[in-house]
Amino acid sequence: MSLPSSTLSSTITLSTKTFSNSNFISAGHPQSSAPVTTCSSITSSNSSSSTKKYTSERIKLLLKQQTSTYTVIKNEKTNSSLCWKVFGFPAKKSDATGEYEKIEGFTSCQTCNQTFAYTPSSGTRNMLAHQCVKNLTNNNNKRTTSSSSSTQPKLNSMMNIFKKVKLNEKEINTVKDLACSWICRDMRSFKIIEDNGLKQLLQEFVILGSKYGEFDVANALRGADAISDHIYNLANEYRSILKDILQEPLESGCICVSPDLWSDDHKKIPYLGITATFVTKHFEYKIVDLCCKPFLGDDHSGKSLLIAIQKALEPFGIYDLSKLSFMSDRGANLIKALEDYETLFCFPHRINNVLKRAFFQLPVHRIKTNPPATTQPSASTTSVNNLNDSHESASEDEEILQPTKRIRKKKQTKKQSSSTDVNDPMKLDLKDLPVVAREIIETIKQCKKLVRYIKKNGLNKTIQENGGVALQQSTVVRWLSLINLLESLVTSYEQTKRILNNRRQQAKLNKIDEYTLKQLICLLKPFKHVLQLVQKGDSPSLYMVLPMTLTLKKALSSFDELLKYQTTTTKTTDDKENSSEQGSDEESELLVESEGFKILRLRVLELFNLMFELDLRHYTATLLHPCYRQLRGCSNSERDEVHLYVREEMKRILYHSNQQQQDVSPEIKKRKVQISFLQEYEDDNDLNSSSINDKSSGSEDYSYIPLQADELTRYLSMELDKSKLSSNPLEFWKDYQGAFPILSVLARQIHCIPASSAAVERCFSSSGFIVNERRACLSPDQLDNIIVIRSVKNLQK
Repeated sequence: MSLPSSTLSSTITLSTKTFSNSNFISAGHPQSSAPVTTCSSITSSNSSSSTKKYTSERIKLLLKQQTSTYTVIKNEKTNSSLCWKVFGFPAKKSDATGEYEKIEGFTSCQTCNQTFAYTPSSGTRNMLAHQCVKNLTNNNNKRTTSSSSSTQPKLNSMMNIFKKVKLNEKEINTVKDLACSWICRDMRSFKIIEDNGLKQLLQEFVILGSKYGEFDVANALRGADAISDHIYNLANEYRSILKDILQEPLESGCICVSPDLWSDDHKKIPYLGITATFVTKHFEYKIVDLCCKPFLGDDHSGKSLLIAIQKALEPFGIYDLSKLSFMSDRGANLIKALEDYETLFCFPHRINNVLKRAFFQLPVHRIKTNPPATTQPSASTTSVNNLNDSHESASEDEEILQPTKRIRKKKQTKKQSSSTDVNDPMKLDLKDLPVVAREIIETIKQCKKLVRYIKKNGLNKTIQENGGVALQQSTVVRWLSLINLLESLVTSYEQTKRILNNRRQQAKLNKIDEYTLKQLICLLKPFKHVLQLVQKGDSPSLYMVLPMTLTLKKALSSFDELLKYQTTTTKTTDDKENSSEQGSDEESELLVESEGFKILRLRVLELFNLMFELDLRHYTATLLHPCYRQLRGCSNSERDEVHLYVREEMKRILYHSNQQQQDVSPEIKKRKVQISFLQEYEDDNDLNSSSINDKSSGSEDYSYIPLQADELTRYLSMELDKSKLSSNPLEFWKDYQGAFPILSVLARQIHCIPASSAAVERCFSSSGFIVNERRACLSPDQLDNIIVIRSVKNLQK
């Protein structure tokens, strides 16, 4: 048979090197029975030395057409590369000896006979890119996954238990020297050494070292571009994971979404952040950051924002926004975007706005236009008139919004009298306030100036050396910081006074009266406790809004109630920050309410009643907490309306689901002992008695008994041991979901809604930490990827 001729680009000499018959495989053909002898020398005198010319294509053709003469023999050298399990060397059967002689300069696939030019210095890149090698790699991965799932993994890999070793002093010092060199040369934080991610990376290198011995870490580490590209792939995988996780809560209506807008401090790029809180089918409360994407809308109108929200949720399988609940601040664009959906507004934001308006901390002149974004202000901002700080508040205070599901109110009784003659507290100017009240406002301004002076001159360290605590600065957008400022100043009042006297700056303290500071702290203390409790994001919080609202109104109703509240919380709460409260019982008894303080207290109460109104879902969340199901402090008409709303919701759930009631014996858990100022609104121990005496709310004995004992009736009348109830209501509903199959679904839908939008603000805080000065050029899409990966990792803890 004649062979096809072709132009040869290179000439290869056919060597006389021969191989043993046991070291070759004929690809896809029966093994030849021709004898093969091993020769140690390439120039063996017994082998034929005829020279022929070959090309890759010609060898491939010969292997396919002349199977009795040409074959592929294995590479008998030890090689770690996977490609040598598929590739070998082409060889020709010698006519004289009947032995197979290797054709130098080529390598051929044993499966399809594909041939490449090859020398030891050329590498295996072409072979690794060959499809047969890729197929073998995929098959190995599948077998590895299958075997790992079917066999029991090692205990140390499951529990991350590794051998403990004791390094000698020289080895420890070497590690410390390298760590210090890295931190100093690359300007890294000392804390990076304690980073869990770094420990996991180094532990993986130790495992690889135990497998391969000493090797160049450059073989394992990849460059910045490779890692950046891999983050895109990993983020997409994690979005798919989140899509699967959110599928069941979405269908059950147990997801609440908190959207907001933010811009970074460096390039001022606007971002849309979305955080989801949801309750799983196992009644677990979860929080996840879905995105922090660059906002690409034509403008910041409500319509553009809604389109952006819809597009951002699509990768997670969320296309129907009517299945979601929304938690939002009162930014004008967010209100417009979510007007057709069930939205609750952030409780802490409203408290913050009430206090800012009550103490005249808003800019006097504002342009009445829609803000470009409800941005997250910088934590270092202290100016009252800073426009970035006022965007959110200005948009929130222009209009008094009614709740989405408003509860009907009784006819208003005689309006509470006030020391001021102003009819509309929303329009009252500071100049119209009585002088005694303006002096208290001026005290707050002087406190801020003093703290700025202390920090600017580095005097906090001196105050601490003299037994005081560091004075804390405040920002107008977060009133917790103002309360902390006042408390730190009272605690270190004597030390600060002594230091200012030594520097001849005592005039800075002359306008700050310690007695006035204590009264301000007394007024703001209830708000501090409420804000701290309601912004905890690891468990349901919506049920706290109703009792907290009643608590604030009661505390502000009179100075005696305010002192009573402070005395009670001092005894029952674990407030580690309040070293100034030692002996506060005696101090409270000596305090007498001044006229200016009374004006401000009543102003705060009036604004709180005017600017915040409870939603039916606030009442429902409280009712669906087993500790507060009697709705103490509410009137009978309010209870009746809440019960009616719950029954309507149960009908809706029953319409969409054909669940059957199952009697399941609940698992009794020991309740953690925790005393709170909310204890006043907990149910009585004697649950057989439904009489509630609450003169302040005008409520009467509740004796509503429907004709049919439905789930709500049985829930309200069941006897529970309060000492075994948890503060997390989902634990109760997990245990009793068999007894209350419909009500437990409603509990999931209600308790997935947080009381605040603090979660999305924490997302922005993380984003601001990522896009710092050194990483100001980070791609906005990459920031979104990092947030998603970080969020899923936290979710999987």
